[in-house]
Amino acid sequence: MMRRSALIVCVLVAMLLSVGVVPSYGATDTEIDDAIQAGLAWMATQQQPDGRFGTGSNPVAYTAVAVLAFENEGHFPGGGNTYSTHVEKGLDFIFNYAKKTAIGLQPAGDPDTDGDGIGVSFWDESISREVYETGMVMQAIVASNTPGRVVTTGPLTGWTYSQVMQDMVDWAAFGQVDSGTGRGGWRYYANYGDSDNSTAQWPVLGLVAAEQWGLYAPQFVKDELNIWIDYVQNDANGGSGYNTPDTYVNMSKTGGLLVEMYYVGDDQFSPRAQFAQEFMDSRWNDPPNGTWYGNKGHSYAMFSVFKGLELMEILEVPSAPANTETPAGDWWGDYSEYLVNTQNPDGSWPGYSYWNPWLSTGWYIVILQATVFPIEVSIDAPACACEGEEMLVTVDYSAERFEADGTLTLYDNDVPVGQVVLESFIGSADVQFSFTAGA
Repeated sequence: MMRRSALIVCVLVAMLLSVGVVPSYGATDTEIDDAIQAGLAWMATQQQPDGRFGTGSNPVAYTAVAVLAFENEGHFPGGGNTYSTHVEKGLDFIFNYAKKTAIGLQPAGDPDTDGDGIGVSFWDESISREVYETGMVMQAIVASNTPGRVVTTGPLTGWTYSQVMQDMVDWAAFGQVDSGTGRGGWRYYANYGDSDNSTAQWPVLGLVAAEQWGLYAPQFVKDELNIWIDYVQNDANGGSGYNTPDTYVNMSKTGGLLVEMYYVGDDQFSPRAQFAQEFMDSRWNDPPNGTWYGNKGHSYAMFSVFKGLELMEILEVPSAPANTETPAGDWWGDYSEYLVNTQNPDGSWPGYSYWNPWLSTGWYIVILQATVFPIEVSIDAPACACEGEEMLVTVDYSAERFEADGTLTLYDNDVPVGQVVLESFIGSADVQFSFTAGA
C-alpha cells in the first residue's frame, strides 16, 4: 500500500539573552528579546475571561494578532509552555465567530477546491470588515503549527484546523472581485463592488500562510490578482493607491503591494517590485501624518512594510539611518531601534489613529521577532515510499539575525522523530533523519 507522509519541522529557539533595555542607542539582540518578552507579558494581562484580547470594538482582529505574536515565539496550543493556555483560549474565542457561506462558480473559475460548496470566513458582524478579519485569522490558525487540532467551539466544532483553512482559502478565492477597475482585489466583504489595497493585502497574507500547510487557491486567484497589482500601482512613483492608483498612495499599502507581488511569484528584482521599493525608500523617514501617511510610529504602516520586505527577502532600504548596532540601509535594525526606544514601561506600545495598543503591540512584537510566521518546513515523503519502508529525509534549516541556542525537532503526526541541538548557531545547515513511512 502506498502512502504519502507529511512531515512538519517546528523550530523552537530559546535565545540565551540577558535582561536590560538601554533606550539611548541602537537595539541589541538582548534588548530586542527583552522587548518581545515584555510585550508578550503585557498582552497576557489583556486577555479577558472569554478568551478575547483587549476590550475594544474589534475583538476578532485584536485576538488574532495577539495569538499570532504568541505563536511566533513558540507558544503553541497544546504546547504546555508559558502562554499556551492563552493561545488556546484565544483561538477558542475566535472560532465562535466562524461563518459558513455557500460558494460556487465565479467568472474566473471554480473556487471550491474541496468540492464541499462551503467557504469559511471570520468576522464580528458589527464591524463589517470580514475580509480584514478573515486574513488575520488565517495567519493565526497556520501559526498554531497544529493542522490536525480539532475545533471545540463555534459552528465548526469537530473540524480540524486544516479543514477550516481549506475552506477559508476557498472563501478568499470566492470573494475576489470579479470585474471593473477593482478586478482581482478584495474589499470589506466577499464580492464587493470594487477593491482597495488596504484590505486586499490581508487575504493575500492568509493565502501565503495557507500554502505552508500545502493548501493552495486555484491558479486563477493569482492570475486575477496580477491584474489588480498592475492597476493599483501608481505609474508615477511606484507606490500603491487605495481604490485607484492615485488615491492615498502611502507606505502601508505599498508594503501590502509587495506581499501581493510575492504571492503571485515576483521576487525583489522584478521591475514593479523595484519600483515599489524606490517609493518606500523615498518615504522611509516620513513621520506619521494624518491617518494614512508616514512610517515609524504608524503601526499599521510599519507592519505592512515589514511583511512585504521580509517576504521579499529585501535586506536594505538605503534611506534607513545607521545606529550603533546596524549600518545605514538596515531597515529592520532601524525599526528595531525605534521599537525598543518607544516601548511603554508596562510592555505595551502606543497606538496610532485607528490602531490601538492591542493591535500595535501585537504587530510590533511580530516585527521584532523578524518573521511573518513561525519557522516551519513541510516535507513530503517520496511518492514511491511504501508503508514500512525506511528512507532518509534531508531537512534544511537556518537562523538569521540572532545566534540560536535551542532544539530543532522533527515531528510526524505530532510524534517527535528526530532532534538537532543548536549551540550559538547562525547561518544555514542541513541534517538527515531516518523515517519509516506509515509507521
